[in-house]
Amino acid sequence: MFGRLFGLEERIPLKEERIKDLERARGYDRVSRISMRFPMENIIKDIKDLIKPGDAILDAGSQSGLLTIMTAGLHPDCEVFGLEEDSLLNEVSEENLTLATLSQSPGKIEFGCGSLTNMPIDNESADLVISYMPLFRVSDPVTFLKECKRVCKKNGTVFIYDMARDADEGTISFILQYVSSGHEEFMQSLHASYSLTEVKELLKEAGLDDWTVTRESLNLKITSREI
Repeated sequence: MFGRLFGLEERIPLKEERIKDLERARGYDRVSRISMRFPMENIIKDIKDLIKPGDAILDAGSQSGLLTIMTAGLHPDCEVFGLEEDSLLNEVSEENLTLATLSQSPGKIEFGCGSLTNMPIDNESADLVISYMPLFRVSDPVTFLKECKRVCKKNGTVFIYDMARDADEGTISFILQYVSSGHEEFMQSLHASYSLTEVKELLKEAGLDDWTVTRESLNLKITSREI
């Protein structure tokens, strides 16, 4: 049984509360630049060998656009699209894109606002679909997983990086000591996340039994094929 110290045995879904104003969205972005830096750098390393010049990359659930912009900057020959449900976070993404453009950061980037469970994306249009921490945020993770498969080309790859509620308690304790603020939000997200076994069940329900999921430290890596 996992989560005895932090009471993580049972999943507690997030309350469905949208960011209510632009300043809060900007504050979320500022915190993300610190708290999400290392996980996003890990994603960049994991996907770099999957990307070819000219690829179309979809960042599903792009939040404030940090991973989208990082990916596009490292792969300027690719077209990278960030899709986010929250209109205020999408607005902050556009602000971040303006800053990246002013600093002459390379990359072909576009952001859009739309549902992650009914993506306004054509079938089999993305060579690579990436997503950072989506499962505990979306209203219907099974439908989200199906949508990721739908929009990805048959020879493409889906790579999802999420939190693991069954992470080692020592790792969780270390993170809580390392993070200077946002402890309550971190624990709420962790409580709302899924365990390795639960994600396998979600994949099975979505008809994606051939996808793989592995736990690494605090996170789960979900891929449509081995990488």
